[in-house]
Amino acid sequence: MALKSAEAKLRADLKSKQNEAKLLLLGAGESGKSTIVKQMSIMYGSGFTDKERSSTRTQIFYNLIEGTVAVWQAGELVGIKISDEKCAAAAEMLIGIKKKWNMEPVDIDESIKDAIVLLKENEQFQEIVKHRAKFQLLEAWDSFVKRLDKFPTWGGPDWLPDNEDMLTVRVKTTGVIDRKFKLDDATISIIDVGGQRSERKKWLRLFNGVTGLIFVASLSEYNQVLFENANVNRLKESLELWEKNANRPQFKGSALILFLNKFDLFQQKYFYDKVPIEYDGEFVKSPEGGPPPACEQEEDEKCMVALEWFANLFKSKLHNDRLSTLHIHITTALDEDNMKIVFDAIMIHVLQQNMALSGIMAS
Repeated sequence: MALKSAEAKLRADLKSKQNEAKLLLLGAGESGKSTIVKQMSIMYGSGFTDKERSSTRTQIFYNLIEGTVAVWQAGELVGIKISDEKCAAAAEMLIGIKKKWNMEPVDIDESIKDAIVLLKENEQFQEIVKHRAKFQLLEAWDSFVKRLDKFPTWGGPDWLPDNEDMLTVRVKTTGVIDRKFKLDDATISIIDVGGQRSERKKWLRLFNGVTGLIFVASLSEYNQVLFENANVNRLKESLELWEKNANRPQFKGSALILFLNKFDLFQQKYFYDKVPIEYDGEFVKSPEGGPPPACEQEEDEKCMVALEWFANLFKSKLHNDRLSTLHIHITTALDEDNMKIVFDAIMIHVLQQNMALSGIMAS
């Protein structure tokens, strides 16, 4: 009788475990990992509190000021000098605010808004932005600098960031963040760790007992370099990280989920800005984007060629015994509809993997 009771309990525990998943989220810095976690919080969690939104204002303002200063200071690097004296004065003011930021963070006021708008409307400043692959400029800056035109409705004293602002803001992930979500009958634990090189020593202790590995790689950063090392291409760094971690013995039997992220930015850069994948000679066998597609069908066809090239690049880094558990998704982390479809698919991958493993354990 006791034996039957113990067996029944074991089977009940196994069934419960089938509906639990521990997903480890890895990827290089700036790949969009944290945005994915924030999307899950909006869709499956409680979203953001007013307190969280209020505290994020300061980081949004810093993204704006830091980005504007970065463009100004990159002028010498790319050989473009902004001669306008008013722009020089505006830049000096913003540089002074940035230097004191850790001790004296500020809200955006009319004078700061006017300084940023003056610079971003300057033609030479805009030319420097076009050379952004040669220096570090947060993608969040582009979004926020456009919204600043709506000041003070956006950015004013009574303003709170909306969901799009919360998803867009760049906040460096440090340490380990573990968030749990309930999806129907399943409980999902998402573990997010910083992607910068200084944070990666924390990854090793998280590898055991993982149901699935989600690795996030940016499609749009093929012509950009790391924040930490201006001599290292971001896509190459991502490929090396993928090869090193996806083949680890701890992930044998786990679902391997590859997000080729920032598809929207890739389309803009590849087709309309006409930046070739082999921009700096790193990827000489990559497909050519050519002129902007004449119609949606042509764009779809050209996208499929490029996306297949990216997918095969990452597949080539996997050991053969890992390919059967690999699932690749093309994502735009800021697009809620896209991410909802992807998350639903992930749950199928992960829970099927759980059932397979539980079946082995129970047999």
